[in-house]
Amino acid sequence: MTKIMGVVNLSSESFYRGSYYPPEQIPDIITKMVDEGADIVDMGARSTAPGSPIIGVDEELARMKRAMESLQGLRKSV
Repeated sequence: MTKIMGVVNLSSESFYRGSYYPPEQIPDIITKMVDEGADIVDMGARSTAPGSPIIGVDEELARMKRAMESLQGLRKSV
């Protein structure tokens, strides 16, 4: 069975401009993705683009934590 995956970029240093979403936008973005048919949503907190700045594990975890905290209270059907 085919599944549709949405991707949420939490790294502001991403090479693809316009793909970064700050934490306050995450609930709306994920809701939109699910409403449009996403079965899975992947969140990435570190850019893997060649030449991108290296961030530490603490920063990566902090980004993910902020994003996850922004999802508290999101409707259960998402």
